[in-house]
Amino acid sequence: MLCFYIIFPGFLLWIDTLEWIILFQVILLIFLSLHYEPSHDKSGFPKSWAILGLVTSVCCIFDFTSTLLRLDNWRLWSFVSLLLTFGNRLVLLPLWLIGLGIQLPRAVILQEERWARDKEGENPPMPQESVPEMTNTNTEINTETETNTEMEMEEVVSPDSKDNGEDSTELEVDNDPSPRTIT
Repeated sequence: MLCFYIIFPGFLLWIDTLEWIILFQVILLIFLSLHYEPSHDKSGFPKSWAILGLVTSVCCIFDFTSTLLRLDNWRLWSFVSLLLTFGNRLVLLPLWLIGLGIQLPRAVILQEERWARDKEGENPPMPQESVPEMTNTNTEINTETETNTEMEMEEVVSPDSKDNGEDSTELEVDNDPSPRTIT
């Protein structure tokens, strides 16, 4: 029973440490997706909320690091970790979540309007400068593509040959160069 009291706090410490690294990754990905969002496709979340998320995620990674550094100097890094945890849990994360709660209804309305425009065909095409141009620089011959093209050739009996009793056939070839899989 004494072993349980020794192992349990250490177990919670490492779970808490992993929570900070995962929270850092999630909030950083949200920041990056909002920061690099094209100007013609607004999501409804302001950049200030994304920057608050970036500050929160940086504090999360510092909290993760300070928790790991407890192994080096328990007294110093426990105090630093306590301050960072206090700042994250009681200040930054609640502010970020309140901002999310305020902006989420607006973002849902914008997304529903965008879906409605897409259904009606009113959405303008993307500007050409944001669409990368596709070029084929592959000069090797793909044997799988050749095999698929050969398999796509079908024999079609012409309607005239049935009447005449002739056995002439035409080959219909699909000239689409994209490789296809056969199921």
